[in-house]
Amino acid sequence: MFYRFGKNYPDRLVLLPAEFFEKADLASETELRVLLHLAPHIAKSGLEEEEALDLCRESFAPEEVLAALAFWRGCGLFKTEGKRSVKKEALPKAEPEAEEAAQPAVKKTIDADEAPFYSSADLANAAAVNPDFKNLVSFAEKRLEKVMNTSELARLYSFLDYLKMPLNVVILVIEDCASRDKKSLRYITKVLSAFQDEGIDSYDKAEAYFVARNESQSYQGQVKSLFGLTRKLTKSEEECIGLWRTAYGYGEDMLNAAYEKTVAAAKNPTIKYMHRILENWHASGFTTPAETEGGSAPGAKAEKSYDVDDFFQSAVSKGRKKV
Repeated sequence: MFYRFGKNYPDRLVLLPAEFFEKADLASETELRVLLHLAPHIAKSGLEEEEALDLCRESFAPEEVLAALAFWRGCGLFKTEGKRSVKKEALPKAEPEAEEAAQPAVKKTIDADEAPFYSSADLANAAAVNPDFKNLVSFAEKRLEKVMNTSELARLYSFLDYLKMPLNVVILVIEDCASRDKKSLRYITKVLSAFQDEGIDSYDKAEAYFVARNESQSYQGQVKSLFGLTRKLTKSEEECIGLWRTAYGYGEDMLNAAYEKTVAAAKNPTIKYMHRILENWHASGFTTPAETEGGSAPGAKAEKSYDVDDFFQSAVSKGRKKV
């Protein structure tokens, strides 16, 4: 039997991103209903959080709407932006004493191992009064494919209560780790602890970090493909490649040109040898392969430099936080 919509109304159809269908089975009934309730408005012009709450006030409690929005943001369904520009009144200049008092306190590093003990009663009470914790447990159990025991529930609660991470940031980190088959709560805790240390404490900052990390990994993948490498890159190799991408701004065309010169000049082509070529090109101001024609292979060893582009792997590998 053939099915189709009873009327042709293209202006009234709402397209949903593919991520919705990939994550729909992880969502609760309320999360699905909130999304479908708001989808026509979000698809048309986007919504401020206050507008979403107003549209849903007759059908959902505010905490249900906020929790649902956090869930879908964590799944990557929404791209958030700053609030629409609103003209603000100029604030009077603070008195000197007030300015001194307003200076931010020095940030204290929080060790996840120092999280307070949460009893079963504490966790039960948190689940009853804190919708963020309840939604986090639901998402984590589905995405990590396990039923949490008391100690694991305490670990989840510490992300919100002790590390003070927003729900949508925790969901985003769990989703990223799970997508890379890193489903251990110990690993997830290390990532969130590193985020806390680095001040990545909002969804926008976390999203920007993951975008930068993915770009870095994609760039590294191009280099590994050139050399036919299947092993993990060494720290010094990562430092070199980080410089090519961030400091030198070299794209695929320059990588290919440098690799060809490396193969032609070196008996044993290596990333470090290719780095010496690219370093010389950068020092000469070369930005295109055409400008490098006629250049010779470098003879001097490059001075070691350090790349901080990929903080994620170094933070996780510190090993100073044990869960």
